[in-house]
Amino acid sequence: MQAIHLDMQEGQRIEGTVTVRAVSRADSGLLDVTFLAKDPSGQVTMNAGKVTGTESFAFVAAKTGRYDLVLDNSHSLLTPKAVNIVAQVWSK
Repeated sequence: MQAIHLDMQEGQRIEGTVTVRAVSRADSGLLDVTFLAKDPSGQVTMNAGKVTGTESFAFVAAKTGRYDLVLDNSHSLLTPKAVNIVAQVWSK
């Protein structure tokens, strides 16, 4: 599991995309990762499930603190993947 940590204020909105692709053309297997966000207390605030290709995401911070964007590839350890996240945080 890997996480990107974001300090957010209550009411801020984050939106973006997550893209999963093969590392090389020789790679085969399912190109998916589990993607979710956790709030400062560790509760899941957004669960995109298994992402393949490119998917959009968005949520609003319910409280101030550190939010984690979590990528989990533990269900598919044999298939290497490249993951790109592009996101913007908007204030109220």
